[in-house]
Order: sequence, then C-alpha cells, then structure tokens
Amino acid sequence: MPKYGHIILELSMATTLHDVCRETGFSTATVSRVLNNSPLVTPETRERVLKAMEKLDYHPSLAARALSIQRTETIGIHLPDIGPGFYTKILQGAESVAFDKHYHLMTAISHGVRDAQQQIIRLIRERRVDTLIVVNLDLPGPFLAEVNCHGLPIISMDTPAVEHGIPSVSIDNHKGGYDLMQHMLGHGYRDILIFAGPKISYDSRGRLEGCRASARDAGIAIPADNIVTGDFRIESGAALMDNILKSGRKRPEAIVSLNDAMAIGALGVMRGRGLKTPDDLAIAGFDDSDAASIIGLTTVGIPHYQMGQEAARLALSSLEEASHPPQHIIVSTQLTVRHSCGC
Repeated sequence: MPKYGHIILELSMATTLHDVCRETGFSTATVSRVLNNSPLVTPETRERVLKAMEKLDYHPSLAARALSIQRTETIGIHLPDIGPGFYTKILQGAESVAFDKHYHLMTAISHGVRDAQQQIIRLIRERRVDTLIVVNLDLPGPFLAEVNCHGLPIISMDTPAVEHGIPSVSIDNHKGGYDLMQHMLGHGYRDILIFAGPKISYDSRGRLEGCRASARDAGIAIPADNIVTGDFRIESGAALMDNILKSGRKRPEAIVSLNDAMAIGALGVMRGRGLKTPDDLAIAGFDDSDAASIIGLTTVGIPHYQMGQEAARLALSSLEEASHPPQHIIVSTQLTVRHSCGC
C-alpha cells in the first residue's frame, strides 16, 4: 500500500472543472464554452479561464469532452498487418495530420476479411472513433457502403470506393507499372518474366496492366506464360524463382516483380545458386521498401507518408462535409533506379 500511496494522493488532488470555476468566478457553463471553443465566449473571458487552467494545472477529461461534443476526437485506422515499413510510414503520415488538428489515432489490426468486418462493426457499435481509415483490406464494397451509412464515415486506402459513396486514396499503379517496364525494355531486355500478385489484388491488377501497356506501346508482346502469380510475400518470390530455375526453360533476361518482397525472395534463391544480378539476370521490384535501398534493388517508390496524410485529411473532412461527393485521391509513384536492373 505505501508503494502506491503517493500516486493515489496525487490522483485524489487532481484539479477539477469546479476548481477552475472557483478561481475565475465563472459558471461551469462558461468554462465549458471556453473548453469547447465556443464563439459565444469573449476574448477576455477565454484568456482568464486559460490562465486559471494553467495556474491550477487543469487538464480536461477527454471522456467528459467526448460526451459534451458527441465526438471522441479520434481517427481509427484499420490495418491488415503492422510488419512492413510502409504501414509505419502510413501511420506517421496520418498522425502528422491528426496531431495538427488535435485528434488522436487508434489502430486496429485484423486477421483476415471476416475478422476485419467484425472489428469494424464493433467500432461502429461502441463509437470509439469518429471516422475510420481502412487500409489495404479486400473488403466487399457493399459492406463498406453499408457501414458508411451508420454514422461512422469510412475512408478506403488502396482500393477506390467512390461508387459506394466512400472517399478513397490509392496509388497510380498503372503509371508505376508502365514506367518500370519501360525502363527494363530500355535496357534491351525482351524475355522478361513478370511476378504478379494475387489476381484479386487491386494493386497487382493495375501494375500488371501498366506493364502490358508499356510493352504494347513498344511493339512487344508479353507471352501469357511469362506472367506468373505469387502472393506478394518473400517466400512466394523464392518459390517462383526456384520453379523457374528447375523448369528447364531458358533463363529469362529479366524479372519485373510487382512488389519488393517477391523480388527479394527471388534474389535469395539466385544468390544461393551462384547467380549474380544483373550479370546473369536483371531484376526490379515495386514499393521501394527499406530493404530495397540496402540491396540495390531498382523499384518503384510509393509515397506512403503522403498517403497517410491524404487519408487523414479525408477522414477529418468527412466529419464536416458529409453531404459533399466523395473524393478519390491518386498519389503518384516514382521510379528509383539502382544497379539490379543493369544501370
């Protein structure tokens, strides 16, 4: 008991709203108006209350404020994972905007689509956030549209959802794929394998179509069997590369991987077989992950920090401009050239 006695004493002596009222001589209603930034308060009254709060070291209860203004002043952000560095950058970007607007971020991580749906429904019922950013989750559009109508504005990051009335932020995957393939073709490579992601992935579909468009514009056809499907994980890229080297087919001149993780997996297998990049096989990725710069991987950079900022801005504007048509923001990509492609 003595170990925690001083903590209990400090909590019991915490300054209350009534202490501020006694110090200023104002009613609780007037002090509350100052805390809620009411335009009805005169500058003189506001200054007097703020000085009293500073003098008494008064910190308003967030729970009480949430009840009074009917908001939690919290942005929720729902992720499928937290491992890769780009999710951290998204969170940092969102936090920068939330901090400027005196909002908090609350993160949730799901394990599959069903778990994500249950978490989102629970957030709606409990009203723990004012608005929710859903990142890179393959949730059905009709589901998002339904929850968006229950008073909790939803922002979709990665997959456009304006047709369901939901603001969204996504990458210019088509341009990224186009630029990457154009660069590899510029090296003179013609037998190029593409490591695509899951067919249901919005990102993979856009990047693949960009690659195809670039090849078409160069008058080059990409054979169907030069496009192989993985799942965007390192292990997947390693398995694809292993299968290619064991298949007996002529080794391709280059590989365009539609994310960095699969490219890294492929590089691991190549090095295990004594193959060098780009001398034996050129390779490029997509994401510009932290690992890409370390291993010298040519890749397409995605401004994840900017995406987080844009999503947080949409989330906050959705609270004030609910009647406006939903926006879809597309952020541009940037080709980052390193030695793995032959440069």
